Amino acid sequence: RLYLVFQKRPEEKAPDKVKSFADFISASFFEEHVAPLPAGASGREELPLLPASGEESELAAVYGRPDPFAESAALPVKSTASELVQRLSGIAEETSFSGGRGHSAEEGTAYHAFLQYADLGGEAEAELARMRREGLLSEEQLALLDADRLNAILSLPVLRGLRGKRVLREQIFLVQLTAREAGLADTDDRIVFQGAVDLLAETEEGWLLVDYKLSSHSDEQLRRDYAPQIALYKKAVAAAMRVSEQTVRARILNIALGREVDMDK
Repeated sequence: RLYLVFQKRPEEKAPDKVKSFADFISASFFEEHVAPLPAGASGREELPLLPASGEESELAAVYGRPDPFAESAALPVKSTASELVQRLSGIAEETSFSGGRGHSAEEGTAYHAFLQYADLGGEAEAELARMRREGLLSEEQLALLDADRLNAILSLPVLRGLRGKRVLREQIFLVQLTAREAGLADTDDRIVFQGAVDLLAETEEGWLLVDYKLSSHSDEQLRRDYAPQIALYKKAVAAAMRVSEQTVRARILNIALGREVDMDK
């Protein structure tokens, strides 16, 4: 037998009139079965799941076992690099831009936009004038940028060494990894990750990826907090460029402090 429970006796209706699955079923297929309530019950109490007899332990042994796939069920099918950082380090991605004292997300976005369009061999003043002229940055963004800080950033070895190199900006990627490779769980469930590499350069030593942050945190804290994100980026670059992951190097460029953080240590 198949027991179905309805709030009221079903009435078969035309397909364009149905409001629930019961409306598809003719009442002629049913026989009434009204079970009496236990003494003192109002009909609102929840009946116990297991009987109070000796069968309880036998039923619990079968139906009370832990779900062997609970860890897999909690995993996302698709995730972003920032969500991975938040899961593993407890850091929201917006702290990439506002993770320190006196820095706003808008300020970080403005510096990020400048570096997206900047000639790595140029001077900040000339680049700012060009971006204003070409409409690459808004007046609001330009007002947030400091030329001295920008010149200091452009003078960092990680950027200065890229003059004349093949440089790719804002590289969007999709990469499929196992939960074990991503560090999320000890399973082989596959997860699709998406993200964007701020700057990717081809050098004599191999591919170099640079990720921008605006933070007052120390180099060590940035290494610790963003290691999962950078590891994911390395895997994505290696897969996209068909090279060994060991040949991909990474740096974090901390805009706030004008420092570069070697993520390969």
